[in-house]
Amino acid sequence: MDKNERQALLGALALSKKAGALVLGFDAVAKCLSRGQVKLLLWATDLSPGTKKKLMQAAGPGQKARELPFTQGELAPICGKPVGVLALTDENLVKLCLSKWQEERRIDTV
Repeated sequence: MDKNERQALLGALALSKKAGALVLGFDAVAKCLSRGQVKLLLWATDLSPGTKKKLMQAAGPGQKARELPFTQGELAPICGKPVGVLALTDENLVKLCLSKWQEERRIDTV
Protein backbone atom coordinates (compact mmCIF):
# COMPACT_ATOMS: atom_id res chain seq x y z
CA MET A 1 0.00 0.00 0.00
CA ASP A 2 1.57 3.28 -1.07
CA LYS A 3 1.61 6.49 0.96
CA ASN A 4 -1.35 8.05 -0.90
CA GLU A 5 -3.50 4.96 -0.37
CA ARG A 6 -2.57 4.88 3.32
CA GLN A 7 -3.53 8.55 3.70
CA ALA A 8 -6.80 8.01 1.83
CA LEU A 9 -7.74 5.09 4.09
CA LEU A 10 -6.84 7.05 7.22
CA GLY A 11 -8.98 9.91 5.90
CA ALA A 12 -11.93 7.57 5.34
CA LEU A 13 -11.54 6.21 8.88
CA ALA A 14 -11.39 9.77 10.25
CA LEU A 15 -14.58 10.63 8.38
CA SER A 16 -16.22 7.51 9.82
CA LYS A 17 -15.22 8.63 13.31
CA LYS A 18 -16.60 12.11 12.71
CA ALA A 19 -19.87 10.56 11.50
CA GLY A 20 -20.11 8.48 14.68
CA ALA A 21 -19.77 5.21 12.79
CA LEU A 22 -16.30 4.18 14.03
CA VAL A 23 -16.28 2.37 17.36
CA LEU A 24 -12.96 2.34 19.23
CA GLY A 25 -11.55 -0.10 21.77
CA PHE A 26 -12.12 -3.73 22.62
CA ASP A 27 -14.94 -3.28 25.16
CA ALA A 28 -16.96 -0.87 23.02
CA VAL A 29 -16.52 -3.03 19.93
CA ALA A 30 -17.47 -6.21 21.85
CA LYS A 31 -20.66 -4.46 23.01
CA CYS A 32 -21.53 -3.51 19.41
CA LEU A 33 -20.75 -7.06 18.25
CA SER A 34 -23.17 -8.48 20.81
CA ARG A 35 -25.87 -6.12 19.50
CA GLY A 36 -25.20 -7.05 15.86
CA GLN A 37 -24.22 -3.48 14.93
CA VAL A 38 -20.76 -4.15 13.48
CA LYS A 39 -20.59 -4.07 9.69
CA LEU A 40 -16.80 -4.46 9.52
CA LEU A 41 -14.47 -5.46 12.34
CA LEU A 42 -10.96 -4.01 12.16
CA TRP A 43 -7.75 -4.39 14.14
CA ALA A 44 -4.23 -2.95 14.10
CA THR A 45 -1.28 -4.97 12.82
CA ASP A 46 0.36 -4.92 16.24
CA LEU A 47 -2.65 -6.17 18.20
CA SER A 48 -1.53 -8.81 20.68
CA PRO A 49 -2.30 -12.44 19.79
CA GLY A 50 -4.29 -12.86 23.02
CA THR A 51 -6.48 -9.84 22.30
CA LYS A 52 -6.98 -10.95 18.71
CA LYS A 53 -8.08 -14.40 19.92
CA LYS A 54 -10.61 -12.82 22.33
CA LEU A 55 -11.80 -10.53 19.56
CA MET A 56 -12.42 -13.42 17.18
CA GLN A 57 -14.34 -15.26 19.90
CA ALA A 58 -16.49 -12.19 20.53
CA ALA A 59 -17.10 -11.75 16.80
CA GLY A 60 -18.45 -15.18 16.13
CA PRO A 61 -18.75 -16.94 12.78
CA GLY A 62 -19.66 -14.97 9.69
CA GLN A 63 -18.55 -11.55 10.96
CA LYS A 64 -16.82 -9.45 8.29
CA ALA A 65 -13.34 -8.73 9.59
CA ARG A 66 -10.04 -7.31 8.36
CA GLU A 67 -6.60 -6.43 9.66
CA LEU A 68 -5.76 -2.79 9.02
CA PRO A 69 -2.39 -1.92 7.46
CA PHE A 70 -1.63 0.35 10.45
CA THR A 71 -0.16 -0.03 13.92
CA GLN A 72 -1.93 1.30 17.00
CA GLY A 73 0.43 4.27 17.00
CA GLU A 74 -0.38 5.09 13.40
CA LEU A 75 -4.10 5.04 14.22
CA ALA A 76 -3.67 7.31 17.27
CA PRO A 77 -3.87 10.65 15.39
CA ILE A 78 -7.35 9.89 14.03
CA CYS A 79 -8.59 7.95 17.06
CA GLY A 80 -7.28 10.35 19.69
CA LYS A 81 -5.28 7.58 21.38
CA PRO A 82 -3.50 4.36 20.44
CA VAL A 83 -6.22 1.82 19.71
CA GLY A 84 -5.97 -1.73 18.40
CA VAL A 85 -9.62 -2.73 17.88
CA LEU A 86 -12.09 -0.78 15.77
CA ALA A 87 -15.44 -1.38 14.10
CA LEU A 88 -17.43 0.32 11.41
CA THR A 89 -21.19 0.40 11.98
CA ASP A 90 -22.34 1.95 8.71
CA GLU A 91 -22.37 -0.04 5.47
CA ASN A 92 -21.82 3.03 3.27
CA LEU A 93 -18.73 4.00 5.25
CA VAL A 94 -17.50 0.41 4.98
CA LYS A 95 -17.76 0.79 1.19
CA LEU A 96 -15.92 4.12 1.35
CA CYS A 97 -13.08 2.67 3.41
CA LEU A 98 -12.77 -0.38 1.17
CA SER A 99 -12.69 1.85 -1.92
CA LYS A 100 -9.56 3.49 -0.47
CA TRP A 101 -8.00 0.13 0.31
CA GLN A 102 -6.46 -0.57 -3.09
CA GLU A 103 -4.00 -3.22 -1.98
CA GLU A 104 -6.62 -5.89 -1.36
CA ARG A 105 -10.36 -5.45 -1.47
CA ARG A 106 -11.26 -8.79 0.02
CA ILE A 107 -13.15 -9.00 3.28
CA ASP A 108 -12.48 -11.95 5.47
CA THR A 109 -15.09 -13.50 7.70
CA VAL A 110 -14.44 -14.88 11.13
